[in-house]
Amino acid sequence: MQKHGVPKQYVDWYRLHLSGRKTVLCFNDYTSPLFNINSGIDQGCPLSIVGFLFYNADMLDIPNRKNGEIGLGIIDDMCMAAHGQCFPASNQKVKKMIKCRGGCIDWSHSHHVDFKLDKNALVQTTRNKEPLDPITRKSAPIKRVPIMIDGRITQPVKSHKFLGIIIDEELRFKEQLASAVMKGTKYTHTCHHLAKPSLGIKNKFI
Repeated sequence: MQKHGVPKQYVDWYRLHLSGRKTVLCFNDYTSPLFNINSGIDQGCPLSIVGFLFYNADMLDIPNRKNGEIGLGIIDDMCMAAHGQCFPASNQKVKKMIKCRGGCIDWSHSHHVDFKLDKNALVQTTRNKEPLDPITRKSAPIKRVPIMIDGRITQPVKSHKFLGIIIDEELRFKEQLASAVMKGTKYTHTCHHLAKPSLGIKNKFI
């Protein structure tokens, strides 16, 4: 927090809030002895959001915007994105952000985070096509390229949900639209069943 310009008195107050705490565990007929809480914050405490923002801030500083790199995210949903002339070039930038000194893996070690590469998702976005036949002028989507980090291969996927938005490989957001329509339809049908004259409740109460 001090690194990002938060006044010292607020940092000291936050530190006091997280220190010197004790609790007990109760379940069934058992109550544990009083023990110290060495890390973490109270469940449901609104300060947890603020704490997470500062906790993850260093990770969002890893990308070099001048090199076509960007970091996005909030709480524990993080995204490293890169722009390149081809997929291998953009893959190399993503790999650098993860593997370089002070990169994502180093950040996970210094912040005691279990950073599992097998949970990563790779979405490569472009609407460009590659020619198949110069005579018929037929074309096809550019072939996506997997990325290898620490011997683990991550295959590109056609879409992935990030912060509630379904990102697809051509950025057309058709899946996002379909998902929104499906949710709206489900909600409308639920209201319709609730308002049935014989079984439901009056519309004015919905």
